Parts: sequence; structure tokens; C-alpha cells
Amino acid sequence: MEFSESSDLSTEQHAYSQLDDFAQSSETTKGESETLSETNSEIDSETSDEMSEEDAITIAALGVEQIANFTQESIEAPITISEKHKEEIATKGAALVKKYLPNGEMPPWLLAWKVEIEFGLAVGACAFSVYKQNLAYKQSLLEAEKVAKHGD
Repeated sequence: MEFSESSDLSTEQHAYSQLDDFAQSSETTKGESETLSETNSEIDSETSDEMSEEDAITIAALGVEQIANFTQESIEAPITISEKHKEEIATKGAALVKKYLPNGEMPPWLLAWKVEIEFGLAVGACAFSVYKQNLAYKQSLLEAEKVAKHGD
């Protein structure tokens, strides 16, 4: 199967020409610019540097959900973490989120270790993945051995 460079190039030029047309048609007039500027300043004045309670709970709940899923997938036993427990942990975790991420950014003392933390998490995730693969491989060997013994 062959691809033609010229057809790809003309398609790209066409796509860009549509963007140019859009950009030209969406230019604002001076009056519209002033209105946009006023709207943006209103939004900026309403925006606080402090994280809302709702945002903190949302972030904490997301973390709890990720940890719960990880735990349930990692443990061979059939376990579940109830929604009540997840909610309780997320509510308590929201206080930590607000304490350590008050404006949605890492505090300077933690930011200094960001690269090391990310590296540790990446290596840890890789090591855990290899561990789980090894367990699955050993399990498959045991099952194959059982089939071989019963098959004879």
C-alpha cells in the first residue's frame, strides 16, 4: 500500500486554510474586546487562591478511589471497600489536601522533592508490575503442572 506525500500535503494545507478563515472571522471589535476584558477581570476577582472544600474533597475522593481499585486488584482475595469507608477516608483526606495543597500547588518543601517522588513512584509501579507478572507466571506453571499430572 502506498501513500502519496502530495495528497497528505494538500490535506494539511486545506486544514490550515480553514483555521486561517476561522481566525479571521472570529476577530473581535474594540467594543467586544472591552467587554471580554471586563468579564475576565470579574472572573479573576471571583477566583481565590485558596482551594474550596468541594475541590479538596473531590481530589481526596479521586485518590481514595484509585487506592481502593489498586488494593482490590492487587490482593488475590475477593475484597471490597465499602462506599461508606471510601467517603469517610475522602472527607478526612480533604483536610490534608487543603493543608498541603492550599492553592492547588505543591508546597515549596515538597516541590523540592518532586523529581525524587515521581521517580520513586515510577520505579515502585514498575517493580509491583513485575512482581504481579511473576506471581501470574508461577500460577500458570502450577496450573500447567496440575493438568500434566492429571492428563497422564
